[in-house]
Amino acid sequence: IQTCALPISTEYLGWIEYAVAGMMVRGNIDAMAYAIQHLPNEAPMLEIGSFCGKSTVVLAYLKEKHNISNRLFTCDRWNFEGQQLGARLGDSRSVTHETYRTHVRESYLRNAQTFCKELPYTIEVFSDEFFAQ
Repeated sequence: IQTCALPISTEYLGWIEYAVAGMMVRGNIDAMAYAIQHLPNEAPMLEIGSFCGKSTVVLAYLKEKHNISNRLFTCDRWNFEGQQLGARLGDSRSVTHETYRTHVRESYLRNAQTFCKELPYTIEVFSDEFFAQ
């Protein structure tokens, strides 16, 4: 097994961990770093599912760190499993599923604009729809 040259525990990624919501574990970052360093060509990269943008921000950081010019596409419709449009979120008296969806989507956009030097091409579709297009 090869190890990646990038020290994954960078100060920058520590700040990202605090500021950007998302569902990642340490192994995700290690795998992304390895993949970025071993890209076979200039073909675009695709992230399926973006949530609030943590993995998008990490990918953008790794691209910049390793001078990778591959374009980054993301696709997410921001419709979540268990989502009940028109209903409140859990037992909240004020937050609805629509409010939650809007917050998550806007967080993604804000995080991409703030932390991605080169903005990803974000397409608001499910992955099946993306591949069909």
